[in-house]
Amino acid sequence: MKYREKSFIRHQERQKSGEFDVYASYERRVRRQKIERHKQFYQLHLSKYVDKYWWKNLNIDERDEISRLYLFAVEESSFSLEKFLCDIKKSFKPNMSELRKDKLRLLGI
Repeated sequence: MKYREKSFIRHQERQKSGEFDVYASYERRVRRQKIERHKQFYQLHLSKYVDKYWWKNLNIDERDEISRLYLFAVEESSFSLEKFLCDIKKSFKPNMSELRKDKLRLLGI
């Protein structure tokens, strides 16, 4: 018998039982594209002003919302970056336990 990984065996079992989702690969691709867009948005607009770990520990929907809000706010004539950053930090809270773990890992604790 050939060596098979456990994950591959589970995958085959899901296919045989009918649990396999046909659209799973499409959803993964869309998710990867969103993550890449968020990474580019952070690097271009927020990297100088917002903590990397704060941004990393927001969920995908919150990141989408922040990028949309930024694009709408920039179009306004009375755009203030400081006010915008203050507003998003108040309204969007990251996963605090994960944020704490990341900061401790950064310190080497």
